[in-house]
Amino acid sequence: NSSLSLHGGLSSGLRLSCEAWNVHGAQSGSVFQLLPG
Repeated sequence: NSSLSLHGGLSSGLRLSCEAWNVHGAQSGSVFQLLPG
């Protein structure tokens, strides 16, 4: 199913993005306090 493959690809991409974001956040966590929302 193409939609299932697409969903799996998006999930993998989001997971990698979150991991990279978490690593960056660990290095500059104080920045998140300055962001709106």
